[in-house]
Amino acid sequence: MVNALPIIQLVLSVLLIGLILLQRPVTDSGALSGGESSSSHVKRGLEKTIYQLTILVSLGYIAASLAVLLF
Repeated sequence: MVNALPIIQLVLSVLLIGLILLQRPVTDSGALSGGESSSSHVKRGLEKTIYQLTILVSLGYIAASLAVLLF
């Protein structure tokens, strides 16, 4: 199990990078131009699923990192 932890951590890190790159960037051009900013964006469908998977994988990565430190 101890030997598998770094491999699990590596797989989770690659998966986390991929999920972050799949997310749509939030651009708020109103702050730069001085106009009204429209920051009320609601995640729906696939965007929401990718967002939730990113959170889940990041928590798994944190748990794997702590496990590597403890063992």
